[in-house]
Amino acid sequence: MDVIFNDSSFSFENDVQYLKAFDSILKIINERDNELSNKKLLVIWDKVFTSEAILDKKIKNSVGFQELSNILKLEKDELTKAENELKILRERKNQQLNEFNSKRDEILYLISEG
Repeated sequence: MDVIFNDSSFSFENDVQYLKAFDSILKIINERDNELSNKKLLVIWDKVFTSEAILDKKIKNSVGFQELSNILKLEKDELTKAENELKILRERKNQQLNEFNSKRDEILYLISEG
């Protein structure tokens, strides 16, 4: 909405009318400025999101990314294997500790009876 003001065509009866008219003009200017700024920002953000999507796609399809992905998968598999081995070792340790405690208790009992 374009508004053109010609000073000679307006006459204000008092300062209040003048201030109201001036505030109205400022409001229109600010609204237009905000609309334009928001539109520009939206266009820029749209370009950013589009570029980001293209970049993500290129990265995921790149040989380097695939190699890194494969390396990470292998590392994850190795880590899982190591964790499983550690679990087995802990179970063996606990079993041996239980056997040791049982034999120790048996020996202490035999000594105390003897």
